Amino acid sequence: MRDSVYGEGLGHLDGRACKNWPSRVPVATKRSKSMNQKLKQRLGGALFIVVGAGGTIYEWREALASGVYQPKVAFLFPVFAVLGIMLLLFPTSKEDLLAKYGVERASSLAHYSWGQKILILVALAAGALNWALISGTL
Repeated sequence: MRDSVYGEGLGHLDGRACKNWPSRVPVATKRSKSMNQKLKQRLGGALFIVVGAGGTIYEWREALASGVYQPKVAFLFPVFAVLGIMLLLFPTSKEDLLAKYGVERASSLAHYSWGQKILILVALAAGALNWALISGTL
């Protein structure tokens, strides 16, 4: 690992330095890496919401038009939408998990915040409710 906060200079391919380019370029700090991780999670959450809501709408339209639905799809798409909301509201970084729990990845429910735990339960309930409604059980 580098001791300084500067990376290698950018220059020509043959190794000679470019006159107008600084010889040392700053490398991203730990704080900006954490912010990038959270931004990626939020963008992924937005994608989950779009896919989950779109899939739920599509499945309902198909079920109402033809009377046929796919149970796994009816359960999973609402779950994706609510988990996308969780990623938007509660993004976590590797540094946060290392500082709080000493792990790089959340491997059990103990590594999630209360808000995340509640939204996971809400996501499962939304999937089950959508499945029950689309099948005509309720």
